[in-house]
Amino acid sequence: MVSPGNNLGKRAAAVETIRNLVEKLLELSPDFGVGSKEFNAIQSAITKLNPVIGHTTAGETTAAGRRQLAALPQPPLGGAAPPGMGPPAMPGGPPPMTPPPGMGAPPGIPGAPPDLGA
Repeated sequence: MVSPGNNLGKRAAAVETIRNLVEKLLELSPDFGVGSKEFNAIQSAITKLNPVIGHTTAGETTAAGRRQLAALPQPPLGGAAPPGMGPPAMPGGPPPMTPPPGMGAPPGIPGAPPDLGA
């Protein structure tokens, strides 16, 4: 078999090498944290390379997408309240708040000291 002229063989090899590098970049970019400046720079470089060297195959982008999704923070377990969210409110509202012992609450309120002046 005769190789193509005008260094087309070298060019095809270079394009294939760059495609492999793009695949490796897609694989490693989530390690920097989705949304970080490094992640965004890598994604920008890939976006600029794709029109020049051609898009990666569907299998490559699917695998890279799965890796990116796996790198995202996982939601809490089913049934667990998100952070900052407490248990559901009690029926009828929360129990009444009483002042600590010794605090001067007005007479008639639970926890108030006895009325000594009357």
